[in-house]
Amino acid sequence: MATRTRRRHAEDVRTKDVLTTLQESAGNQATRRALARTPTAAATHVMTMDGWGSYEIASLQLEGNTSVKATFDAGKDTSRLMQAATEGRPIRHVTISFSGRTITLTDVVLTSFQIADGTFVSVELNGATRVFE
Repeated sequence: MATRTRRRHAEDVRTKDVLTTLQESAGNQATRRALARTPTAAATHVMTMDGWGSYEIASLQLEGNTSVKATFDAGKDTSRLMQAATEGRPIRHVTISFSGRTITLTDVVLTSFQIADGTFVSVELNGATRVFE
């Protein structure tokens, strides 16, 4: 019976997303450090926000269970993003694609907004759900 339980547990772990498993076992900070060490090709980090468009992400950080912090060149949308953060205006879906992985946030609110440099902004996106694929 114990062998069958261990086998089932091993199968469950294999079916989980690698990042989710790492986050559950090692924690958020260890997951961030592992992602930071992972070499990536240029222009492979893209964030698409419903009703806004797509942005190339300069940096990405997981925050808590349902949040993501991203730094990107918002260009002409800088003031619009600042207004959305101030008003708490929801965004239906935000999809972030990186290194063959996808993070999808639903019912997203910009909970933090900072101008990093010129048109580069740093935002924290807090979703009702965050799913790794």
